[in-house]
Amino acid sequence: MKFDLKFTVAPPDGEVVCDFCSGPEIFKTYDCEDFVTSAIQVEPHAASQHPRMRVVHNSRGGWAACKICAELIDQDRWDDLAERSLATLLLSEPSLAPFKHEVLIHLRRMHQEFRQLKKRPN
Repeated sequence: MKFDLKFTVAPPDGEVVCDFCSGPEIFKTYDCEDFVTSAIQVEPHAASQHPRMRVVHNSRGGWAACKICAELIDQDRWDDLAERSLATLLLSEPSLAPFKHEVLIHLRRMHQEFRQLKKRPN
């Protein structure tokens, strides 16, 4: 069975949040070229009742970061940033919990694209 899980992580109109953890305090912004992460197919574990899904991320323009996420970015602590992003994403989208390993892989790909395409200086 195939299932495209669609969800949007977006703040209410007029609000700005950290693009990495959805925290409410913006400390720094990073200009970045637009990109689309490559799609990944998420296959459920054999014992899972969850269907297969496809994950794609579209990014347009700059990214905002809270103080903690900005420090992780500026210190090249990309694994820690991905773990933080996953933890906060699972709080807002608990339906992704069965796929957390696959979502973490996707977040790492997304952060790699961001890292390669962010414009200097920050």
